[in-house]
This record gives sequence, C-alpha cells and structure tokens, in this order.
Amino acid sequence: MTQDFIEGSQREELERLVGQVDVVKLVETFDADYDVPLAHGTAIGVLHMKGAFEARSDEGPDGRAVAVGACWCDIVRSDVELDLRHGLARVDASALDAARLSREAGSQGTESGFAAYAAARWNDGAASATRSIGMCARTGITPNGTHSCRRTIRKNWMRAS
Repeated sequence: MTQDFIEGSQREELERLVGQVDVVKLVETFDADYDVPLAHGTAIGVLHMKGAFEARSDEGPDGRAVAVGACWCDIVRSDVELDLRHGLARVDASALDAARLSREAGSQGTESGFAAYAAARWNDGAASATRSIGMCARTGITPNGTHSCRRTIRKNWMRAS
C-alpha cells in the first residue's frame, strides 16, 4: 500500500532512516546506547516502526530472537520508568517465545549467537522486572511494599546518575 505524503512531511524521510536501522545491532547495544543515558523512547520507537515486537514464523529462530530482544528492551524501559502494567504485560506476552528461544539456544538448535544473547537478556530482564515491578504493583500499599518500591526507584535513580 502506498501513501501520499503531505508536502513537507518528515514521515517519508523518517521511514527511510528507520529502514536503515539494524534491529539486531540496536538490541545488542541497547544497554550502552539507550539504557545508560535513559534514552529508551528512541530505541522503543524505532523497534515499533520496524515491527520488531512480533515474532515472524517465516524467519525461524532468528525472527524469534529479534522479537524476544525487542521485548527485552521494552521490559527494561518499563522497569526503569515504573510502567508497571505495561512491563508485566510485555513479560507475559513474550514469555512463550522467550522460553522457546531459550530451549533452541540452549540446545544449539540455532546458529545465531544473537539468539542466545536475546534469550539470556530477556530472562534476566524479565526476572528483574517481575521482581521490582511486582513488588511495587502487588505490595505497594503495605509498609514493606512501599519500602520495596522506594528501593526500586532508588536503584533506577542511581542508574541514571
């Protein structure tokens, strides 16, 4: 489907730039390039524009690795920004693909080192997010829960410093 762009629109230029982005490289450098400087929005926006969050069955393990890696990036963003509902939903929605990718990478059923990387990062990120987001969401109204939530906020603040 083609679309007519309004004269002066930046959308066509933006789509051309996004088309040049290597999603695997973006995920591999997410920590240094986007997480540490807290520039998650840029990376997540590009991943959305690339359609990276949905595993493509025709691409096999590599397509699944891209989707799992993209989900990991969004899980990290959700954890850092305390976007509780979205983070837990992203973990739940991507858990089956991540488990399958972990099995494939563990049995070396894929030749991509990126698949093993994406599986490992997703598992680490999901565990961290489930723990910290879960503490805030599920126990935030109790004194202990408030303490746990403050600890998560302090961890994210220290990360940004």
